[in-house]
Amino acid sequence: MIFTAVIIDDDQINNNVLSDLLKNYCPDIQILGCATNVDEGIRTMVKLKPQILFLDIQIHNKTGFDIIKVLDDPALQIILITAYEKYAIQAFKFAVADYLLKPIAIEELITACNRCKNRIVQIIEAEKKSLPGLNSGEFLTVRHRNEVEMIQFIDIIHLESTGGYTEITVTKNRKVFSSRSLKETETLLPKGMFIRVHNSHIVNTRQIVRYLSAKAGALEMSDGTQIPISPIKKKIVLELLNI
Repeated sequence: MIFTAVIIDDDQINNNVLSDLLKNYCPDIQILGCATNVDEGIRTMVKLKPQILFLDIQIHNKTGFDIIKVLDDPALQIILITAYEKYAIQAFKFAVADYLLKPIAIEELITACNRCKNRIVQIIEAEKKSLPGLNSGEFLTVRHRNEVEMIQFIDIIHLESTGGYTEITVTKNRKVFSSRSLKETETLLPKGMFIRVHNSHIVNTRQIVRYLSAKAGALEMSDGTQIPISPIKKKIVLELLNI
């Protein structure tokens, strides 16, 4: 599973160092972006909607706490990274996942990241249980010769048309092939949760990581796949993402 994150620190060198550490020691955490001031940080967080925030406390003449107050997202996992011990008590009043001192100890960073990942998985599992219909059999059924596989909608990342068949990419890097066409499969998916962004592609809106504006535009999904957006679908997708 890929986890998404943003780094906010007023020193770009610190942002680069932390990005490199995460790439080397926590490769399942994908850095979506970085920011070096509070206002830019808030805009970046609102736009990219990461699961984890690595946040400095002293940011020019403001603090990371100003960002936390604006975001007010109980599901967001926050790791505060600072050179000062004096903010620890205040930090944990905001229920942050961890509080790391600079220079960052690799073992402490890995432990903090694992704590965040475990919390995120728990949140996702809780959401699955609370989604209407999932417990009463709201699945996509796929027939394989002598058996029928039932795939929960929330586990589907994206679907692609492949020569009259449908390739379904689900969580845990697994692919399922259906004999149904993409058009037929689309009628079985819940509206609002899935959107057709191209003649050959349907995506789960809850698995979108970010919008890529190059050329005609594309969507980066939680598994790292980039799904192209057709020109006639671009306006609908941008409205969906509030861009």
